[in-house]
Amino acid sequence: MDKINFADLKFAINEVKTLSCLTLNNDEVKKEVAENKGKLNYSLNIPSFIDLKQNIIGYDVTVGFFLEREDNIIFQLAVRLTYFVENLVKYCIKSKSGELRVHPELDQILLHISISTFRGVMAVKVEGTAIYNVILPLIDVATLNRM
Repeated sequence: MDKINFADLKFAINEVKTLSCLTLNNDEVKKEVAENKGKLNYSLNIPSFIDLKQNIIGYDVTVGFFLEREDNIIFQLAVRLTYFVENLVKYCIKSKSGELRVHPELDQILLHISISTFRGVMAVKVEGTAIYNVILPLIDVATLNRM
C-alpha cells in the first residue's frame, strides 16, 4: 500500500451535524452517576461513507454511556462529520472485500479530527446534566478495525 503524499492533500470540514441526542437526567440517574463517581461504561460506533462525485468522506460517530448493561443507556449522542477532500479518489483503495475505502493514513487523521470534534459537541450537549463531568476516554484510532 502506497503512502500518502501529505504535501498534496487538501481537505476541509464540510459539515458537523447532530443526528440524535438522548439524555436521561432524572434524580435516579444523577444518584447512580454520583455513586459511580462518574465512571460509566461506553459504546462507540464510527461507520464511514464516501461520495466520490462530491469528494466527500463522512463519519457518523455514536457514543452511548451506560452504567452496567449496554441496554440501559443514560446518554447517547450521534454526530455526522463530513469532509471535502480535493481529488478524493486519489486517496481511496479497495478493501479485502472489494469495497472502496479511504486510505488508512487519511482515515486515521480524519478519525482523530472527528473524535475531537465529537468531544466538543458532547461537552455542549451534556452541560447541566448528570453526566457533565463524565469524560470520554482516549481512543486509539489505530486499534479500530476499519478494513
